[in-house]
Amino acid sequence: MVIAVVLVAGGAAAVVLTRNDGSSVPRVGGTPPQVSAAGVAREGTTAPNFTLPRLDGRGDVALADQRGKTVVINFWASWCVPCREEFPALRQFASTHPDVVVLGVTYQDNQTDARDFAAKERATWPLLVDQKSAVAVSYGVRAIPQSFVIDANGVITHRTFGTVSAKSLDELTR
Repeated sequence: MVIAVVLVAGGAAAVVLTRNDGSSVPRVGGTPPQVSAAGVAREGTTAPNFTLPRLDGRGDVALADQRGKTVVINFWASWCVPCREEFPALRQFASTHPDVVVLGVTYQDNQTDARDFAAKERATWPLLVDQKSAVAVSYGVRAIPQSFVIDANGVITHRTFGTVSAKSLDELTR
């Protein structure tokens, strides 16, 4: 009986998670993400597109609108100790590299806590709300902090697991 329940549940999950195009990764912004079989956005592939609301409520930000610019996407949360530790480095990098677009994407965070933390840390770059983690899933984010550098053509050039420094971001965005 237990085996039958497990098989039925597994089959139902496969039906729910599989899209009409056969992919098991949710679409974000209408474009199927280019990910490996493990569901991870790889260096050298086009970055999965997305449009997300700003944490401060001042509209939406679309990755597609950033074409022609280098972009750093940082997945973070206010409850994440390493994320808290890297925020000053992101602030420093954003202030000294106005030609690079820095986007912070919340990961499984309470919006009020995230807003309070961002205000306390004087975040000046757009912080975006990934309420259902669809963008994180499309990038293969399972732990934070995690950052991606995307070139002017929309291609992922670097992926960093763990904290980043202003110096490392400077080197990765040259």
